[in-house]
Amino acid sequence: MKLTIAGALLASLTAITCAALLSTSAISTVVSDQNVLQTQAGAVRLGKVYKEILMTDYTVTNTEDGTVLLTASTRTPEIYNGAYATFKKQIDSVNRDGGAKGEDGKKTKLSYTDAAWTAPVSVKTTTYIRYEAEHAQDFRLTIDESNRDLAAGYGINKNLEDLKSYQENMMAAFTQTKHFIVQKKDEL
Repeated sequence: MKLTIAGALLASLTAITCAALLSTSAISTVVSDQNVLQTQAGAVRLGKVYKEILMTDYTVTNTEDGTVLLTASTRTPEIYNGAYATFKKQIDSVNRDGGAKGEDGKKTKLSYTDAAWTAPVSVKTTTYIRYEAEHAQDFRLTIDESNRDLAAGYGINKNLEDLKSYQENMMAAFTQTKHFIVQKKDEL
């Protein structure tokens, strides 16, 4: 009789343990499907995350008159190339028209390496993770925002080299953060 009670007790404990393990697994699945981001404004529940993309917006503005001189907005791994392509188109356009007018009134062709801002500029760079998710169709989590003022005469090519360094730093920081979906390196 003692053996039967011990066997029944062991079977009951085994059944309870199995049920607890199964329910823990089910609860874990429900909780992990919530994908919650903690922000300064509070928690954001994303749900299932379909896309997680690192993006950068880059804008150079003339501080004297507010004119936007150069702008690019794309995936962070492509921001330097995007900004450089825009800069190159602008230089090529000026050179097709004979070049830039100097103080003497003569037009001189511009080179990519020697071109400089003719007025003080403000450089704004914003990097964010763009999520496309079940409960947030287009949620943006800003991970870095910087503003830099540059004096007239600052080399545009040097400015773009600074952007390249920024791009590399943001990519390195992004690889160190928690991700909700596993991505291939080229999908960042």
